[in-house]
Amino acid sequence: MKNEKLNEKVINYFEEMIYDFCCGNDNEYKVGSKVSFLFEEDEKGDDDLYDEEDVKNFFEVREFIKNEGGKIKYIGNFDDEDLEYIFKVVGSDIECSWIEPKWKPF
Repeated sequence: MKNEKLNEKVINYFEEMIYDFCCGNDNEYKVGSKVSFLFEEDEKGDDDLYDEEDVKNFFEVREFIKNEGGKIKYIGNFDDEDLEYIFKVVGSDIECSWIEPKWKPF
């Protein structure tokens, strides 16, 4: 079963990270290239920029990833296809990465 160890809060946070990146990024990546981005503690942990719950969620999800060995594979559905994402703690930040698939034409 995919994502069986993840709780709802972690899944929702991962989905939010993916959504935020996809909505704010219009780059086109070559099939097979690694795509990655960070949610940085300096930004996501700043309670002047985010509400208390968002800041709390960042730290809880980061701690969850650390407790799982610092890296989690997550299967997310994008464009009606399952895609494997890797979430890992890098320093004090959370990195999300994946290998760009070949997408079906619209």
